[in-house]
Amino acid sequence: ISGTSVDIGGTIVAHGGSIALGTRGQGSIQEDNLPTFLRLAPTGRLDASGLWVNDNGRSADSLQGRSFIDGGSVTLSSWKGAERTTDNTPDIAMAAGSVVDVSGGGYVDAGGHLAMQGNLPAGRGGDVTIATHTDDGATRYSGNTSGPGDLLGGRIYLDGTFLAEGFAGGGIFSLHAP
Repeated sequence: ISGTSVDIGGTIVAHGGSIALGTRGQGSIQEDNLPTFLRLAPTGRLDASGLWVNDNGRSADSLQGRSFIDGGSVTLSSWKGAERTTDNTPDIAMAAGSVVDVSGGGYVDAGGHLAMQGNLPAGRGGDVTIATHTDDGATRYSGNTSGPGDLLGGRIYLDGTFLAEGFAGGGIFSLHAP
């Protein structure tokens, strides 16, 4: 999901999948020149957690399988502002109470056996990336474009909760800022 401003007050779910939210600042050529931001409100939840699946005792035609037990990924990004004098890169804010969940799940097969990854139960935590001042609205930094005259935009506020644990290992948290 991308836009001039992205404000999430509800829940987005993609178990074991990817959620990417991005925003881009407006330049002075825009008539309305509205403030831009990417915000996860206190009631906002981004859920790319892995599934907990128990196939024990299920018939062959009702098995769910272990395809989505690992946590997925969540990316929050803001494009570098177009202005050369004042930085209008959108801020990224997670309010207190908001949650980003990329936790791993687990799997019990039809015979009642817990799926293992080595000596640990299967189900890895996923990854979270937060990036400002990007060149493409995702996480690419080319270094080929000049930046604004200041770095007043693109602030990051992380007052929410991140969940990324998993039996087979936790996820990776990446923070990109100038």
